[in-house]
Amino acid sequence: MERPSQFREHYKESKYLSCAEVLTGRDFTEYLDALKISSDKLVSPVLDLGSGKDEIFARGAADLGIKVISVSPHLLNKKLREERISDSCNHKSDNENPPAFSALAGELPLKNDSIKTIVSVYSIPTKLPPDYDVFRRVFSEIARVLAPNGHGYFFPFRVTREPGYKSALEVYSGALPWRIDSLDKIFADLGLEYQLNPISDRETYTTNLIITKK
Repeated sequence: MERPSQFREHYKESKYLSCAEVLTGRDFTEYLDALKISSDKLVSPVLDLGSGKDEIFARGAADLGIKVISVSPHLLNKKLREERISDSCNHKSDNENPPAFSALAGELPLKNDSIKTIVSVYSIPTKLPPDYDVFRRVFSEIARVLAPNGHGYFFPFRVTREPGYKSALEVYSGALPWRIDSLDKIFADLGLEYQLNPISDRETYTTNLIITKK
């Protein structure tokens, strides 16, 4: 399900489309550890943004009766998707094979208010270009598909209190920290409450982002 969009123009450079397998290949328990949550926080349906081609988190969740929808640009590759479907047929679980979509986070093929929980590990916003318009677009889509009182959990999330903070190395790597004053406005405009866990006294630091749709 594709929608015409200029959003993809921001993703022409492969560094924003690629997720190293060492990052996306985490299993169910490693996801929970990174997000600092327990499995009871995963209210179905769960959306995994940036699942990677193997969707290991979704398989582990299925064994616990948790429905996960995987979204990843990796799944745009027809061969990889066919391999995943074939492999899923051999995955032993009493639950239906979890669904997956080839999509980018700024144009999700999902209905409004259809997702109860969103998780993202080393994907959103880590892989976004250092552009607040793109950030707003992605989290606007997240707010659209997230059900009222639904939650989103994201790691890692780099933030800064320094106005105009910019490092050439971090811009190149796509890991530019997001300014807290800008986040306050963006999330308020989108009807999202957010918290950082943990909060640090440092000017710039890496943390977990938790959002709740009002």
